[in-house]
Amino acid sequence: MFSARVRRQDSWLQERHSLRALHRISERGYLTYEEYSNLAKAYIFSRELEHRIQMAYGRQTHELPTDVDELATLARKMGLRGHDAEGSRRY
Repeated sequence: MFSARVRRQDSWLQERHSLRALHRISERGYLTYEEYSNLAKAYIFSRELEHRIQMAYGRQTHELPTDVDELATLARKMGLRGHDAEGSRRY
């Protein structure tokens, strides 16, 4: 885990924008480029997912729908393809 002590010692790393902060951490050598890239992609995916959920419900929420059909719709909107646990449904 990235240390608060390191952030205090290097004020350049104190950044409010998450992706910019990840990039700065990588530039200082605390993350490899591959680690930075994977974390940035995961962050972007999670933000897009959060926005789609909030648009679907018309309010701020951070909970995934529990209905299988709603989850399938959300998965399609996110560009995901797959199947459920029984392997019977394709998204």
